[in-house]
Amino acid sequence: MVAAWTSPAGSQRWYVIPDGTSWENVLGWLVHRALPEYVPDVLRRARSPYFVDPDRQSVGEQTARQTLDDLEAQYADEKRQLERTPREAKEKAEPVRYGLLHGSGSELVNAVAQVLADAGMHAVDPDEQLGGTKSADLLVSAEGVSARLVEVKGVSGPAQEHLVGYLQGIWRPGRSCGRTSRSPTVC
Repeated sequence: MVAAWTSPAGSQRWYVIPDGTSWENVLGWLVHRALPEYVPDVLRRARSPYFVDPDRQSVGEQTARQTLDDLEAQYADEKRQLERTPREAKEKAEPVRYGLLHGSGSELVNAVAQVLADAGMHAVDPDEQLGGTKSADLLVSAEGVSARLVEVKGVSGPAQEHLVGYLQGIWRPGRSCGRTSRSPTVC
């Protein structure tokens, strides 16, 4: 990381480089990036091998440079698209995560319904269909399975640490669903 200062007239550019920076990196950046961008005539006048004059390049050199530039532009475009994907996924997951961790009432019920829907099940809130607040349950069905009534319960206040440990102790991926002699298995 460096700091740059440019004079108001734009005729001077000063860089402040942290102590301990490799001079090979600094000189490489200066020759390959800074001078060609800010003072291209210096490289031409010094007859530097790093000076690239497009008017004096062969067709093969120009084609290769254009291909590389096109590849870099394509990479930058794909990278922007891929960086957008995690942000969109987080924006979609955040309300569900918040509802499951901190929600209560309808917020918790909606979060559980969304998780079940994401798992390929169909969840219906009977309160919405019947009107009123007769229960905070969900009617859940899946293809080939009869509907089940799921009761959604929350704990008042923040999540308790001993419950997290308890749930981690009884839930293991790949374990069959059902009850054991000690405790129920969460599936």
